[in-house]
Amino acid sequence: RPRAFRLRRWMGEGRRQLIQAGTAEAIPVLVRRFLDYLDHHEAEFRLLVQQRIGSHPVFRRRIHHELSLAVTELGEDIQLVGGGAADAWLEAEAAAAILLGFGIQSLDVGGVSRRRREARLVAQLEMVVLGARRQLGVKIDK
Repeated sequence: RPRAFRLRRWMGEGRRQLIQAGTAEAIPVLVRRFLDYLDHHEAEFRLLVQQRIGSHPVFRRRIHHELSLAVTELGEDIQLVGGGAADAWLEAEAAAAILLGFGIQSLDVGGVSRRRREARLVAQLEMVVLGARRQLGVKIDK
């Protein structure tokens, strides 16, 4: 099975906590969940990334499918947390791109250094999610 299955399951296990949080609090919850995954499965994440861009088309398609499902599930969560955000799936795609990019960049820095960058990752996601909602005039609960 492609490594994206565990990433999707790991992130999904934190869905209830994400949904129970308000919009502003949901972002740090999402970031901590992703960093926990990286801390516990760094080698697996590395393999997932390698397989995602590797030469085997079956692996690439299966991983792409699982990552797409993860984005869809995150979009559903954003809809629940954001009270019907203008385009939850665009937010979910942007969040996933930021998280995966961060994961790739942090592969060689180790868990302690990765955790020092947590606030920066939260700020980047807030800029995308909260900034877009402010621009659209969507009320943000604190």
